[in-house]
Amino acid sequence: QKGSSSADHQFDLTLLAMNDVYEIGALGGGTVGGLARVATIRKQLLKENPNTLTLHAGDFLNPSLIGNLKHNGKKIKGAQMVDVMNQIGIDWVVPGNHEFDLKRNELQERINESTFGWVVGNAQENISDGSQQAFLRKKNGKKEFIPEYVIQDLVDADGTKISVGIVAVTIPFDVKKYATITDPIQKTEQVLAKMTDCDVIIGLTHLDWKEDIKIANAFPQIDLIIGGHDHYNMLKKTNNANVTKADANARTVYIHRIHIDTKSKQKQVISTLKAVDTTIAFDPQTQQVVEKWQAIGRKAVIAAGIDPTKVLISLKRPLDGREVAIRDHATGLGELIASAMLAASEKKAVAAFFNAGSVRLDDYWEGDITGSDIMRTLPYGGVIFDIEIEGGTLRRALEIGKENRGKGGFFQLAQIVYKSKEKAWYIAGEPLQDQKKYMIVSSDFLFQGRESGLDFLNPKNPAITIFDHKKDSPLTDIRKAVADYLLKK
Repeated sequence: QKGSSSADHQFDLTLLAMNDVYEIGALGGGTVGGLARVATIRKQLLKENPNTLTLHAGDFLNPSLIGNLKHNGKKIKGAQMVDVMNQIGIDWVVPGNHEFDLKRNELQERINESTFGWVVGNAQENISDGSQQAFLRKKNGKKEFIPEYVIQDLVDADGTKISVGIVAVTIPFDVKKYATITDPIQKTEQVLAKMTDCDVIIGLTHLDWKEDIKIANAFPQIDLIIGGHDHYNMLKKTNNANVTKADANARTVYIHRIHIDTKSKQKQVISTLKAVDTTIAFDPQTQQVVEKWQAIGRKAVIAAGIDPTKVLISLKRPLDGREVAIRDHATGLGELIASAMLAASEKKAVAAFFNAGSVRLDDYWEGDITGSDIMRTLPYGGVIFDIEIEGGTLRRALEIGKENRGKGGFFQLAQIVYKSKEKAWYIAGEPLQDQKKYMIVSSDFLFQGRESGLDFLNPKNPAITIFDHKKDSPLTDIRKAVADYLLKK
């Protein structure tokens, strides 16, 4: 029996969950998202139930416009996000793949600055002697290793006690040399064997939803999976735990209310998706931190040689750069960027394409568009190239890009059309021919084979020739290509 003599053995636990948050401020002209609104929701939930935990399922340190600018002589790299998340009072995070975009020393600085807990079972730091150890937080001369799992004891007003277990895993991918990420399902099995005395077990994961479902099916002791990596809200039912994810950039959050009977071991989980919109006020203290960093960002944009106020074009209609759109189908913004790439060609290219995941705006372009809008849309920047490619290889790439619908590897196109009735690709109005060579424009990211399933797009492939360009060419940075294109229009 858990708790004091007056304990009723009934316990209510509330979990506030978000994932894949790259922007500290609200989007859509201030109408959706905004971490200051999440802070308000958290305060309301804590008032309703002091046993409320706030969890983040990974991807927050990168990429963003502010994070890729400089402050006090060095790149910000997620310092703005840690500051805001500290203010909110996040309890636990699992690192996502984008946390490892940072250099070793940058990630270490962010971990050191954070006041929230980190937990991950399957990611370890590679040490110079060839060994591996858990990542750690360095504070006041002390080292605190990030745990593989967490067991947190809670007590309610009448003295009923529970132990909440959190098992956390992240996605294996081609990480920096300083990290090793092992199989998440094997690690989950190993960790759960150690978590024998928990009343509730939460899976906090940064995985593709199909992997989450495998974990839910394999381990019935997990009561709920709070996931990330997929940028759209979902609730996937399984025979065991449900898999839930909110929308990226805190457009929505999930609120999970779990009722536990500690005597009968019965549990009930009620999950509610909550829109983060204008019906929720900004928490003043959190908004103050948000605005501090937005002001730093504006100064950094100017210092980078970009006039954030100079209008490049005034749009008559909005262009859709929301992730739910640009990773799913051709959009006006995707077409504009691909057209800008094509216009930058020095070799009279006939078509262009790029991966939708390089667009991190998650918003509309509306009205007056400035250099800041381009920077916010394409925070990674990156070189683009004139590339000669054989038709068969191009077809293979386009098919994979089409299959990547819903993911960052989905292609936005210019002068390339897929006719579904004919099941045929057309390049500049003509049917694609496998033996023909085509001059196209695409990104350094894609043609270094860095997109999932497209590793054959690399300079060593004899079907591909990548051309150098002039030093002052708009091909040197996709953002320059877009700015030049807008000014000419």
